[in-house]
Amino acid sequence: MCNLGEAIEQNGIQKGIKKGRHTTRLEDIQAIRKNLGYSLEQAMDLLNIPDDERSEYLTLLQKQLEA
Repeated sequence: MCNLGEAIEQNGIQKGIKKGRHTTRLEDIQAIRKNLGYSLEQAMDLLNIPDDERSEYLTLLQKQLEA
């Protein structure tokens, strides 16, 4: 049972790290767009965001704009 609890805890930690990383990168993308006048694609290129993660960031940015 102890291993199950540890696995659940580790899963929660990993989700928190991922969420924190996304928040930071979203802020970075927005700052690059605002301060440097770059497009979303250019900002993501500058941050070396992999192609397979870009749609996720676009979705998160869209949700922020709708809020």
